[in-house]
Amino acid sequence: MRMQGWKRVLLWCGMAGASAASGVAADPLDLHDARPRPVAVSFEISPTERPGALDVVYSAPLPARLEPGAAPGQVRVRVPGSAMERLLAEFDPLPGSFDDYLWTFDATTGDVLSAGFQGWLRQAVAFGLFSTRVETRIEVQVGTHDAIGFRTPYTRLGQTVVGVCEPGAADCTRVSPRSLDPRTGYVNAVGTIHASALGGLAAVTFAPLGEAIFSELPAADAGDRSRERALPVVSAPAHASQTY
Repeated sequence: MRMQGWKRVLLWCGMAGASAASGVAADPLDLHDARPRPVAVSFEISPTERPGALDVVYSAPLPARLEPGAAPGQVRVRVPGSAMERLLAEFDPLPGSFDDYLWTFDATTGDVLSAGFQGWLRQAVAFGLFSTRVETRIEVQVGTHDAIGFRTPYTRLGQTVVGVCEPGAADCTRVSPRSLDPRTGYVNAVGTIHASALGGLAAVTFAPLGEAIFSELPAADAGDRSRERALPVVSAPAHASQTY
């Protein structure tokens, strides 16, 4: 899905973009190899105003770790919560509040059986001439089992909101999921963000956090990825057509 430095589709969120830089191609993630090892993931980040457009600009690779799944034929990829906090820094996450972003794949089909994380953000909310910051709990859940729909983005309390809807409904744009492509590592898992704050503020919005490219690490980098680096934005060639 598309964002600008991450899409503004949390409760009432906004995020600035970043400058582009060239990326380095890497081997796509091999789901048939369940050996525990460090891997990498880059998330798609493009303009908020077109949430259904796919596969344009990606973040620099985030550290992740592949491990066997809980059931035969499954593998899991764990993106540290600290890495997600750094990527979403402009949302002002509460330090240490993010769970790991845990993805469970079917190793044969590449389907995302489940993927999600939760955490807390300090959100700027505008009330006319006044504004305040509200602590907001977010819960992200995405997968590749079902398509999802979104409505035209609108502004609420000074922030852009992208509502969800049933595909096929009037004024609802359909976004089809895509399982992980073994040739490229590209996946598009779709779903929702549940957001809630003190005072009864709550929303369910379209989640842009499931479009990504998973890759293996070069041998020289695979030994130690414990250090997290700053996360500039990099461009990547298209791996998917737009499907609505």
